[in-house]
Amino acid sequence: MHTPLRLLTTCLALLFFIGVAAQRKHDLHFGCHMTDAPVIWKPNTDAEKMIPCDNSRSDSIDILNYAIDLDLRAFGSSITSNCTITFTAKQDGLDFLPLDLLNLTVDSIMLEGNLLTYDYNNLLLNVHLPNTMNIGDTSDITVYYHGATTPDPNWGGFKYDQGIGYNLGIGLNSDPFPMGRSWYPCFDNFVERSTYDISITTGGGRAGYAIGDFLGEEDLGNGDIRRSYRFNEQNPTYLTAVAASNYIEQHDVHSGAYGDYPILLVGRPDDATTMPEAFKYLPEAIDALEKWFGPYIYDQVGYVMTPQGAMEHSELIAFPFNSLTSNDTLGIYRLMAHELGHMWWGNTTTMSCPENMWIKEGNAE
Repeated sequence: MHTPLRLLTTCLALLFFIGVAAQRKHDLHFGCHMTDAPVIWKPNTDAEKMIPCDNSRSDSIDILNYAIDLDLRAFGSSITSNCTITFTAKQDGLDFLPLDLLNLTVDSIMLEGNLLTYDYNNLLLNVHLPNTMNIGDTSDITVYYHGATTPDPNWGGFKYDQGIGYNLGIGLNSDPFPMGRSWYPCFDNFVERSTYDISITTGGGRAGYAIGDFLGEEDLGNGDIRRSYRFNEQNPTYLTAVAASNYIEQHDVHSGAYGDYPILLVGRPDDATTMPEAFKYLPEAIDALEKWFGPYIYDQVGYVMTPQGAMEHSELIAFPFNSLTSNDTLGIYRLMAHELGHMWWGNTTTMSCPENMWIKEGNAE
């Protein structure tokens, strides 16, 4: 007798999430599944009209890899970076590369040691290619840039807060929702997937973390270090993340049905005693999700504590550190499992546009 009622409840819940996406309710306070305030975005210029959910550029250009060299030594005020973008043409006659980059200063753009010309209006960076590219042609350019980042006014993007520099890949009051453009030039849509090389330079005893395999740390002297990562899976911009602070690490290995997974918890020193309790059911969550949905496809299960969250970045989930001391222990476990569920629903199976947000949020919930 209870089965029809349970089915009805599930259907109503999914309809709710579809309605949430359709009505643009994106004022999220505690995690990617909590929304309540409508947001209306009105483009003012032709350039702005080109940006929202622009999947069309991915029909003509394929971004193969981003190599981001991020310098956070001016901690709390700005970033300095360069990003090498490797891409291939999917149509003939390609003579420019359109990139999203939000309110950062472009210093120069290089191709094989030569300066390139470009147009930039703080939203779109159109790079003029010296030679026309045809189907199958591959090239790479390097964009050098710096400045104070522009995070989402409510939740998302790259920012410094409470001694932590970090990004959340979705901007809940932004259009388009992906916020990769707040810290590197990219195709900021849901369909473009690329591999990543990320290096983070920090000082002041801080260490940088990113998605991907940790390749090592270089001592630059004077207390400065450079940590490098390689992410070999295909990842969209909104699931790519970095975080830097005076962090501590906790490690474990989980032996699951399909193999062993390293577990990495990254937090503030004050989080050292609260993280084990908050994540004590993480192994059981991994087992349950693999039983229901199949093997975990990534190399690591990772969470990093941040002032805001939660956000399901691949291998490095941003988790709000305030929740660690919440009296709602069931809510903590639920949030932990919800974000892990996105590794199947959202990160592996994802949507092509915001109206289909229910694909990741409905199933993870």
